[in-house]
Amino acid sequence: ASGLKVIAAVWRQDPVSATRQPLDCPTMRRWFGLLRSHSRAVRAAAVDVLQAVLDQSSRHADNIADFVPDYDTLLALPTVQADPKEAGQLTAVLCVSPPLPRGFPEDYHARLLQLILEPLERAVQGKLPPSSRAVVTTVCCSLTALETFIAKGCICGDKQRAQQVLVHLAAVLSAAAGPGAATCSTPASTCSAPAKTTCSTPASALQQNPRVIKAAAQTLTCLITATDVGSSPVVHEVIRSLVHILDLPESDCTVVSKCLRAISTLMEKSSVAADFVLSVSPASTSLIPVLQRRLCDPRWEICDSVFEFLAAMMEGNKDHSALPAWLIQGGFHSSMWACVRTGDGYTQASALTALGRCPTLPAVWGTLLRDAGLTQAAVLEVLVQIIGSDVETSVRTAAIGCFSIWVQQCEKLRHAILNPSHEDGPSSKKQKQTDQKQQQSEQEEPQQTLCQQHHQQYFHQHHPDRGNALPVSHTHVKHTTSEQQQSGQGESQQALCQQHQQYSEPHQQDSGNV
Repeated sequence: ASGLKVIAAVWRQDPVSATRQPLDCPTMRRWFGLLRSHSRAVRAAAVDVLQAVLDQSSRHADNIADFVPDYDTLLALPTVQADPKEAGQLTAVLCVSPPLPRGFPEDYHARLLQLILEPLERAVQGKLPPSSRAVVTTVCCSLTALETFIAKGCICGDKQRAQQVLVHLAAVLSAAAGPGAATCSTPASTCSAPAKTTCSTPASALQQNPRVIKAAAQTLTCLITATDVGSSPVVHEVIRSLVHILDLPESDCTVVSKCLRAISTLMEKSSVAADFVLSVSPASTSLIPVLQRRLCDPRWEICDSVFEFLAAMMEGNKDHSALPAWLIQGGFHSSMWACVRTGDGYTQASALTALGRCPTLPAVWGTLLRDAGLTQAAVLEVLVQIIGSDVETSVRTAAIGCFSIWVQQCEKLRHAILNPSHEDGPSSKKQKQTDQKQQQSEQEEPQQTLCQQHHQQYFHQHHPDRGNALPVSHTHVKHTTSEQQQSGQGESQQALCQQHQQYSEPHQQDSGNV
């Protein structure tokens, strides 16, 4: 085992380009037979060497074939492994990204895919050993290997191969969902219709098992992201199974999160899936009541996952004509706003992220404002307060993200945010009051200055011997109070004239006496 680890390290240092002499030595090929050793440590080290050799295939395709002499034996190794974990790990190592190196058979990927799917089919049909733990481990390891197969591009855009994988995943999800979903027993190579006609009882070990559900949902998400699943009717069966799992009270937080992520990704990539989820026909899936119940779940992780799903749905399907009516029918716009006002932590942040997508759907945004009795200015004020005072970084970041989306994608909100003096902008009333006070102050200042000049000119005429010094009582000019400033320019002018008249009358009397 130690010697094999050294060989693996040498291969990872790219020995093909460094020197050819050690590789020509027959001793370097002796590791291959150790893949069937009776020692677990030796087998694991030999698999490590195999992975190092195959990793070099993308750079040195012409030199790898000499060190993997027997491909039939290589593909048969996972089937003779007693430990399902070892078999799954070895199968994942055998996934070689295209193009295949020289010497690999042309049907290598097809044979490897059959090797991966066979345990899944046997588990669904109940043909594996009765041990529940062994069944679950075998299925999970096969699903992990299948995810690696997809992630490395081994499907190569082959629609038939993608359809084959989708049918097997649908069967696993249906078995894991429990008695509420049917399981297709038709072989993947010939199955082309929804799994409703010929059904078999799945292994009880798979029913409602969280490990199987998580692995299947994650593999499904990988498949949808990497390939085009098309308009296969199997998509409907997949969605029904996922919705049924979501409605199970026993589903934990991670299961709910992965199932919702798989549905949102499927809706974004497949128009058939989006039409099926957003349809109001009786034959469609009833996702709305399931999400409504999940929003009442006391676990904050569940509510957080639902709001993340709604945000992803609005972002990926904003051009779908049925989406606004679907959201309004479920009352999800009100749930978003209620969580923004009363929620906290990650749940509030996810609700803010979903709220940020609402203005991109005018019907949903208008219904939200009308049902909650809000204006755009009120919504902006709430978000400004959150940014300025909330202690959670995730909440403040989500609120800032709302402003970012609105400035980029919503013209009315952009004008309200960038022009706060606008009637729909935040703090518009306070801004108007400040502007009015400033204008009144600018208008009254020259009037007060003119009145002071009149006072000084009159004083010089009647008291030339006192120079420029005015009595304190003569130089003082009353300023209008805040109430008088708000009453208008006319009252201010009248008050100044009365002051001038009161100051001038005694001196006029003195002049008459003289």
